[in-house]
Amino acid sequence: MGSDSFQNITKWKNYKQLITHYDLIIYRRPGYEADISLSKRIEMADAPLLDISSSYIRNLIKEHKSIRFYYLMRF
Repeated sequence: MGSDSFQNITKWKNYKQLITHYDLIIYRRPGYEADISLSKRIEMADAPLLDISSSYIRNLIKEHKSIRFYYLMRF
């Protein structure tokens, strides 16, 4: 999950079950820090910082535009 979403995880219903029973990998987002000390099962992804949101990619798909470049960026 992105660090932007993770900042609000304590407001989620049953968030304690999530951080207790599941491994979470947090991807850094520009301008959003993540305090991963909530659980030993949370770690930061060792990945390049890209300013691309899933909403942006979904909109490209909806508009029938290519996402090939974004797909290849993950490798």
